[in-house]
Amino acid sequence: MRIETFLHICRTLNVTPNDIPVEDNLSASQDQNDIWELLNKCPAKEKETALRLLTVYLKSIS
Repeated sequence: MRIETFLHICRTLNVTPNDIPVEDNLSASQDQNDIWELLNKCPAKEKETALRLLTVYLKSIS
């Protein structure tokens, strides 16, 4: 999914990316490992999109 699409969905639902529920039962370290593993399996274009989405999210919370 493109970052623009995700942000459009958030605006349509009147929520922020922070409002999207995530599982809290895994440790942060395990979450990070899982994310890196998934990213490493992605084609370059999908990886770029995921990293752009993460960048927008991190900027929105700082």
